[in-house]
Amino acid sequence: MPGPKLDSSGLRGKAVYLNFFATWCPPCNQEAPAIDALQRSYAARGLQVVGVDVLENSGKANDFRSRHHLIYPVVVDTGTLRDEYNVNGLPVHVFIDRGGIVRKIVVGEISPAEMRTFVERILR
Repeated sequence: MPGPKLDSSGLRGKAVYLNFFATWCPPCNQEAPAIDALQRSYAARGLQVVGVDVLENSGKANDFRSRHHLIYPVVVDTGTLRDEYNVNGLPVHVFIDRGGIVRKIVVGEISPAEMRTFVERILR
């Protein structure tokens, strides 16, 4: 069963934080509340977080979203985005500025303070 589709035109002009994750990934689960807090704090300034569940299904992705009370959208990637961003481990954090330019890619777990720093940079 395919998951929801994300229309990239709705992201135009926004700072975007792509969070590649999987439900079985312990750091991904640990980071989810901090990422959600960033969406809540910075939405009014134009941040859009998108969770990208890599190679799972919409049921697992929706369970993850519900379990962590996430307000941001979660989509299921069949491998296209994973390949486009050369994701070969999880989690992966991609920070894209308002002009659509990827400003930072971080592979592995990062602290909430680091997340906030990168978000503030793409919101400038």
